[in-house]
Amino acid sequence: MDASIPDKAYFRIGEASIILGVAPYVVRYWESEFKNSVRHIRTTSDQRLYRRKDLEMLMVIKKLLYVD
Repeated sequence: MDASIPDKAYFRIGEASIILGVAPYVVRYWESEFKNSVRHIRTTSDQRLYRRKDLEMLMVIKKLLYVD
């Protein structure tokens, strides 16, 4: 779980899934289950963008689900 988050403001779902080490559908599922903690932003081309704060929260969720 030593994944480091690159120094960017926004990440596409594919980038987020690579950083987290899970499939994109898992990221979407966690987003639907933890609506108050993780929210995406939609672009005009309807792509999901996640902020750095969202990725940090997703890393915590992954640790709680898979490690603890």
